[in-house]
Amino acid sequence: MPVSEMDRFEVSRPEVVGSVVDGEVVAINLDTGSYYNISGAGVDVWTAIEPAASAHEVTARLAHRFGLPVDELATAVTSFMEELLAEGLIRPADAGATGAELSADDAPSDGQVAFSPPVLERFTDMEDLLLVDPVHDVTDRGWPHVEAG
Repeated sequence: MPVSEMDRFEVSRPEVVGSVVDGEVVAINLDTGSYYNISGAGVDVWTAIEPAASAHEVTARLAHRFGLPVDELATAVTSFMEELLAEGLIRPADAGATGAELSADDAPSDGQVAFSPPVLERFTDMEDLLLVDPVHDVTDRGWPHVEAG
């Protein structure tokens, strides 16, 4: 699905969990068992999308932060958001979802913060382990009452 500049997206919660750790995002898709490392400007994209944002808003936020023209960043942001969408990490936001405004963390770069393209790495080596989690086998009666298959 192509990402339109004005369509709003958000993190696919509760299926996806993610957190910024040491300047990178670690995210897990609990439905597939895949986990991801997001680095570079991808961290800024992720944090902008968490509360819901459009590609246009994310691009404007990055342009402000890194002191670059919007048109230089638009393709990188849109392509990265398409990757996140294809992996099921983000989804179209509900109508009326609002994003975060620029904050002090989005202060314009003074030349010390260089733009690094967003990078998404997918890992599947723990899928079996993550999908074995008994939480996936919970019924209305609770755990550990597993329905006979």
